[in-house]
Amino acid sequence: METEYEEQICSPTDNSCEGLETESGTINMKFDYKGHRIPINGVEDMGGLNFKKFTPAELLQYDFPNREVAFTFYNWYSRMHGFSARKNRIRRNKDQEVVQQEFVCYRQGFREDRFKDNKIRQREAKVVTRCGCEAKCTVHFDHINQRWYVRWINDYHNHPFVEEKFIGFLPGHRGMDDDDILQMNHHKKSGIRTSQIFGSFANQVGGYEHVTFSVQDMYNAVDKERRSKGTDSRAALAYLRSLKSSDPTMYWKHTVDKQGRLEHLFWSDGRSQMDYNIFGDVLAFDATYKKNRYLCPLVIFSGVNHHNQTTVFATAIVANETEETYVWLLECLLEVMNGKMPKSVITDGDLAMKNAIRRVFPNAHHRLCAWHLIRNATSNVKSNRFTHLFRKLMLCDYELVDFERKWNDMVTECGVEDNNWVLDMYEKKEMWATAHIREIPSSLVLDRWTKNVKDLSNYTRQGQSGGWDSMSVCRYKSLNQRCREINSLVCKNPEAYAETIELLNDHYGHVKSKYEVQDEGSDKMEGHNERYLQNPVIARTKGRGGNVAGRAGNKRKKSQCGFCGIVGHNKQTCAAFKKQKKTVDKSDVDDDEEDDGGGDDDDDDDDDDYR
Repeated sequence: METEYEEQICSPTDNSCEGLETESGTINMKFDYKGHRIPINGVEDMGGLNFKKFTPAELLQYDFPNREVAFTFYNWYSRMHGFSARKNRIRRNKDQEVVQQEFVCYRQGFREDRFKDNKIRQREAKVVTRCGCEAKCTVHFDHINQRWYVRWINDYHNHPFVEEKFIGFLPGHRGMDDDDILQMNHHKKSGIRTSQIFGSFANQVGGYEHVTFSVQDMYNAVDKERRSKGTDSRAALAYLRSLKSSDPTMYWKHTVDKQGRLEHLFWSDGRSQMDYNIFGDVLAFDATYKKNRYLCPLVIFSGVNHHNQTTVFATAIVANETEETYVWLLECLLEVMNGKMPKSVITDGDLAMKNAIRRVFPNAHHRLCAWHLIRNATSNVKSNRFTHLFRKLMLCDYELVDFERKWNDMVTECGVEDNNWVLDMYEKKEMWATAHIREIPSSLVLDRWTKNVKDLSNYTRQGQSGGWDSMSVCRYKSLNQRCREINSLVCKNPEAYAETIELLNDHYGHVKSKYEVQDEGSDKMEGHNERYLQNPVIARTKGRGGNVAGRAGNKRKKSQCGFCGIVGHNKQTCAAFKKQKKTVDKSDVDDDEEDDGGGDDDDDDDDDDYR
């Protein structure tokens, strides 16, 4: 197709052209393109273009559906010519619609003076790269065709271009796309280290210089996924949902607060439900674990099996430890366990737990946990002798008269007659003292205590629990490998590329319409959409705190220079180190000159001798 455009040199007084004058002459150019523009609708249309041979005028031959595609187009052009682009000013019409966008060189403008000598900055200032480069590209919106096109182009740079092997480290070209992150995550799930994954990327693209990101970018991508807003809550629900495919009896339930944040989350798998059906006559109810980022109590419902091993019936994460919260948890437990109530519940003595158990399990015996009692005795009395005697009173099978006598002797010996915790424990002696548990009625001897307990279980696991779909990963790797093989064959042949990209586009539309799965995360829960579910608020501690990692007060140690030891800079920017290095380099040069001079004299002497 014959290119039809007119090149117009703008004068310095023409404000519409924003002309510029330099020592080398007028550098700002405006092109009025008269021909038919070629549509660029996405990255797939850019694969057949040779940006390396593009002239600035040829950029006007194309139009785009939106500003993002236009910026990608110009950024690809900048990559092939040794610089990178970034977005700059926009212009709006009277309806506040964006009608013009300016793309500039990454070295456009200057660093503001207030950022050059900032005395209170926390991190060391980066190297100054802005040098006032005037290169830019302006795209404008055509209301008739509803397309964006290049209206202005200035391709003059006042700085040298970057070598090809360093292009990938410019800010506009450095970074990981979604496909790179997905591939990295698959490798990490296989146990491959990040540095080795980086080597795999380099092998795919033909060398480390062609990788558009660094190892640190990979670490940053992993950290960003962990810290991304709302991801933890949605990821937790997505993981529980994935368990449903292999465990049909998997149960979970959650609540959301008024701000759209996850409040309470309860879950129990099929194995836990089966264990509760057999071993759920005694239920341990504990909420002392807070080892998570949001300090939310982790509530564990557990018991023991016929081998005296701990078995977990259900688990929950809650935002607070109020009575209403515990009532909601116990109601969820009843719902998933088909209404079966425990005969005895063991807790740490929390008042909210006690009231909730009384409301939901009115016929259950409430007992206190021996481990918590020993720990509380140690922290409240701080006497090894008292802890030893209290443990014997709790676990030994005394008669009631002997229990009262030994209790009084212990209180008198340790001098804790007025200790509030000791007085409170005496009032609750029926809940923890073995002396008040006389015998086990024969009607309470359950089948689970017999040897044929396994015959009662007919639960069959229908697959491994977890979100790791090994077959899906294998299929992904197989398709990815075949695509790379196709890429290596057709990327150097324009005709093969055009044929392949057309086939892929057609097949992509067919596959997407036939096999695309709707996002299951859009299920609504109590009037809220999971898609916008936020992370839980950091919970306030209840009777616990202090040793929590990441709490305020653990200030980061300031780094200091490895050469002079002064805080505020490093060795590479140390003035003393640069001065010493400059002195050493200069002395090396002087030594070389002396050696060269001495060699010449010797040669002259040899010549004289020869004559």
